[in-house]
Amino acid sequence: MSRRLFVTVHRWLGLLLGAYLLLQGLSGVLMALEEPFERAFGHRSASEPSVTLEQVVRAVREKTGATQDPAWVKAPPEGSRRDWRVFIDRAPQGEKRQRVFVRVDAGTGEVRDVTPYEKSVKGISFIFHHEVFLSGKVGRPIVAVAGLLALVLAALGLVVWWRGG
Repeated sequence: MSRRLFVTVHRWLGLLLGAYLLLQGLSGVLMALEEPFERAFGHRSASEPSVTLEQVVRAVREKTGATQDPAWVKAPPEGSRRDWRVFIDRAPQGEKRQRVFVRVDAGTGEVRDVTPYEKSVKGISFIFHHEVFLSGKVGRPIVAVAGLLALVLAALGLVVWWRGG
């Protein structure tokens, strides 16, 4: 086979694999940087933080109808006036998940926003990253093909280099 064919196949496989790795990296970056973006650009309360964890959980339960405890609660950093952030499943125990992110004003205890997990930036990027790039029904075959492409790409690179690159 000609060197030109090896170079062409190597180039296109590299571009294909590179696009896959770029999407994987970008979706991972979205998940990793969600917290710093929230700290930098999140809503600020007009008043001094004065609500307690118990008040936040009570307000979230009243607004969402949740009966379970939150999966996690993130208090605003001291002196920042940022919202409390709560992740909770509002479905009754044993039923299909209805996970939501809830923002609670640190000064008033008022629930500002309830966002379904699947519609949040974090949820969308996690679902995309996990299902397509890791272990979802779609992800496993894609990871297997990407691994095989990487091996073929490496072998073609060696052949191209060996033949007088």
